[in-house]
Amino acid sequence: MLWVLVGSVVAMGVALAGTRFLTTFVTPAEYGRLALMVSFAVLFDQVVGHAIGGAAMRFYSIYRSEGLLGDLRRVVFRSLLQGAAACLASAALLGVAGMYPSVVLLFASTGFSIALLVSGVGVRLAEGARRRRVSATFRGVFEILRFGSAALIIVLVEADAESAMTGFLVGAGTVALVHWFYLRYRLLVGDHNSASARRRAQLMASFRKYAMPLLLVGFGTWVYLMSPLWALGWFGDITEVGKYGAYHQLAFVPMLVVSGLLLTFLAPIVYENALKSIHTAMQGALRLAMVSFVMVTFIAAFAFFEQRFLATLLLGDSFRDGSWMFPWLILAGGCYGVGQQLLLKLRTEMKVLQLAAIQLGFAAAAVAAYSLAAWQFGVEGLIVAVVLVNATLLLVSLLISGTPRPLPEVDHPIDA
Repeated sequence: MLWVLVGSVVAMGVALAGTRFLTTFVTPAEYGRLALMVSFAVLFDQVVGHAIGGAAMRFYSIYRSEGLLGDLRRVVFRSLLQGAAACLASAALLGVAGMYPSVVLLFASTGFSIALLVSGVGVRLAEGARRRRVSATFRGVFEILRFGSAALIIVLVEADAESAMTGFLVGAGTVALVHWFYLRYRLLVGDHNSASARRRAQLMASFRKYAMPLLLVGFGTWVYLMSPLWALGWFGDITEVGKYGAYHQLAFVPMLVVSGLLLTFLAPIVYENALKSIHTAMQGALRLAMVSFVMVTFIAAFAFFEQRFLATLLLGDSFRDGSWMFPWLILAGGCYGVGQQLLLKLRTEMKVLQLAAIQLGFAAAAVAAYSLAAWQFGVEGLIVAVVLVNATLLLVSLLISGTPRPLPEVDHPIDA
């Protein structure tokens, strides 16, 4: 756990410092262009990477114990190739339709998207294998190289979105290449071929049954998190997109990092304890979620009173007039993160279809609410909508996490 904490703290610190650098040298309009392209670049990691990495994390110990890591390696690499092909096809469609701000941004964001996909799956697999030190190292190095490369290219070339995205590609691509070799030659090795063909088919069916709905979960999550940027881009102007994107990176995203850190620690424990008592496992998760929410409330209160100081510390001059967004985005991000902790119940009970329905439903509601708010009230109305939608998600997650039901006997992968 210490290594995961160190890696997450380093990654978050580098991201904060990188955002400070970008907002100092890049105008809000250029940052807005960058934020919109990054929002598209994370699509395939959020959808394909989330599904394959999440399922691999869930099933890694089972495949390893039965000497079938070769089977897991084949499905992971096949999925990565399919995700990369889909990313290239999407970029080609955008190019043909002319829906891109510049050729450099289109190519750089496409490469960055593929690198994110490989790195995301690698980190999730390392976490599932309990390789905490490896996972933490990759997280920290990824952010260091991503923002370091962007800063270097901005200084040497020009302070614009194209330079920043090219730097992101260079840094992320380097880490992704190392990830690929690590997965192929270190983590997914040890195939003893000890199981029967029937057992292999059963495990693969369970893996696919778990992973397929996660594609929908990932897509819903992507739409849910990125829709504020799109709403502002459609109904506002690119400068507002840039300012919101910067505060989202500094206030909302750190809450997601903390939540992800807790889930990294909590999920393997809950999965193992659920085999003995799902009720006991989820009661512990519920208590941790409540403590997390109390901490988020205190952090948001501090940000409310120190918003100008935080803006001066973390942002360039041209972004500081939006300091009022700090506490509200921290609160919204905290609500979302705690809600995801509570929804771990559905993953544990293998009810990923229900999880997908919730994510897609909230994604649709978020698009409607954010678009209406941005259209009628601008960025101020959008912030109110973001807080209300995420608070509603937290309440729904709290209701769902009520009394856990016993795990199903037939569909559980260990009993298959």
